[in-house]
Amino acid sequence: QDMLSQLDWALERAVAERSCRLVSVLGAPGIGKSRLVHEFLVRLGEQATVLRGRCLPYGEGITFWPLAAMVKQAAGIREGDGAEDAVAKLAAVLEPDADARTVAETIAQLTGLRETRGPDEAVQEIGFETEGFWAVRTLFARLARDRPLVVVLDDAQWAEPTLLALVEHLARHTASVPMLLFCVGRPEFVERQPGWGQALERSTSLRLEPLDAAASDRLIAELLGETKSVDVRDRIADSAGGNPLFVEQMISMLIDEDPSGECLRPVP
Repeated sequence: QDMLSQLDWALERAVAERSCRLVSVLGAPGIGKSRLVHEFLVRLGEQATVLRGRCLPYGEGITFWPLAAMVKQAAGIREGDGAEDAVAKLAAVLEPDADARTVAETIAQLTGLRETRGPDEAVQEIGFETEGFWAVRTLFARLARDRPLVVVLDDAQWAEPTLLALVEHLARHTASVPMLLFCVGRPEFVERQPGWGQALERSTSLRLEPLDAAASDRLIAELLGETKSVDVRDRIADSAGGNPLFVEQMISMLIDEDPSGECLRPVP
């Protein structure tokens, strides 16, 4: 709940100040990052526009893969749309801005929606720290003009340096519109990016820690329902080590192995 309150506060400040804020949420696999993001977005409802993209650990042309997903969401671009359709839809989002077509063309090339020599080669061809970054900032600022914009970057530990440079560029140079940049990743993210966000005025890092004993007991009791087997609860708590996903998986395994629930009942 405290984490959700901090996310709510960050968005509230972005709206009140009409500024861009960067929030990084880090935690081990299964610790509850996805659940936190889900609950935050559910609470948002229709209050904000949400764009979401996931970083990939390997593959061709992955630098701006998450950005491409966000652009498609923003403009309603479908898998079957050709390059011209994609550019036209992007330009429609940006209109009546005078640079609408130029921004749309640049983003389409940067993200691979309009193929040149592939997205990663296009990064160099366009000049990602000039035209490319400017175009993305222009699009996001246009979207945030109508209502707050929340940009979620999942699995940030796999983000390419160029994409992270874009995130920092947006956080540093976006002004006069409410925007929340939300990076979600594993702890090794900060090992790869020491000093991440520290030079930014509006940046916050949150770390999700394992459940303490009391919270772990409450979760186990909630999932086990009526069973009062202290031995079962203790074994699950010890093995899960405070990781809520591991707690859920262990209980599911026990139920799958014994659908009757005998293994979860107290020993007479």
